[in-house]
Amino acid sequence: METSKISSTCLNAPLSAASLAPLLPQGRVERLQVFDTISSTNTYLLQKETYADGMVCLADEQTAGQGRKGRSFLSPKGMGVYLSYLLVPDEEEALFPASSFSTLTAYVCVAVSRAVSRVCGRTPDIKWVNDLQLDGRKFCGILTQMTLLPNSDRVQKIVTGIGVNVLEKKEDFPEDLRESVTSLAQATGHPVSRAALAAELILQLDRMREDWRREHRSSFLPLSTQEKNPKSMNGSLPQEVRQSYLAAYRSMDVIKGKEIRVTDWKREREARALGIGDNFELLVRFKDNRAEEALTGGEITVRLVEK
Repeated sequence: METSKISSTCLNAPLSAASLAPLLPQGRVERLQVFDTISSTNTYLLQKETYADGMVCLADEQTAGQGRKGRSFLSPKGMGVYLSYLLVPDEEEALFPASSFSTLTAYVCVAVSRAVSRVCGRTPDIKWVNDLQLDGRKFCGILTQMTLLPNSDRVQKIVTGIGVNVLEKKEDFPEDLRESVTSLAQATGHPVSRAALAAELILQLDRMREDWRREHRSSFLPLSTQEKNPKSMNGSLPQEVRQSYLAAYRSMDVIKGKEIRVTDWKREREARALGIGDNFELLVRFKDNRAEEALTGGEITVRLVEK
């Protein structure tokens, strides 16, 4: 997106297809649905019977926004950007097992960070696996969900939901969250256009979709098939795409070298975060074990140990 387009966008523009159309490629709004109020943008796309790859659901308010592990995500009217993005596997990708889609959330984190950087001029930190922070406080959550084809472990569609706190003041948050969360307006010290951010998110997610798909397919399809279209839309080879996203994710990793508390369904343990592995897993060394271990997403929660 050109900077001139972002700066000319009215800061208080409502979220609508009309307000986003000038900021997007021609025809992109045809795969965009905007709601004044909705229970959950993720739920809407997951339950929708007819759908198209790259479909976006955007809402001015969610009444039942979702976070990880069944938590709710506060989505007050007119304050944030609440957006879900749909990926539909093609005939070849539909043959891949659900486990093969595990790196997608990390790619989305990088795409969202790039959008925030372009619109706000600040690059976020990432707290593994999917929390985006500024000044040590969370302003964005990402939730990836999928549906499977009947009686199989093959993916039917994937929805990644993104919730960004944009205009909230400190007093707008519940009192028990005020020291741990923030908004883009708080962190940057100036208002941020929700329409500009929503449009830039769509642009970055479109690019990410093609990049991730190219790299993902290269890991599962025969070389002869890959060579038909070896490059991504930005001209990079699949391995270069992966390294680019991996380097970006690692550069924003905020917990490397720090003491953390890891909680899963069985127990809570303390560890030192060692960095991000080649498959976007979190490398740690637990205090009760000298061996290095790799943690993947799912039901694991990571928190910094307070000094």
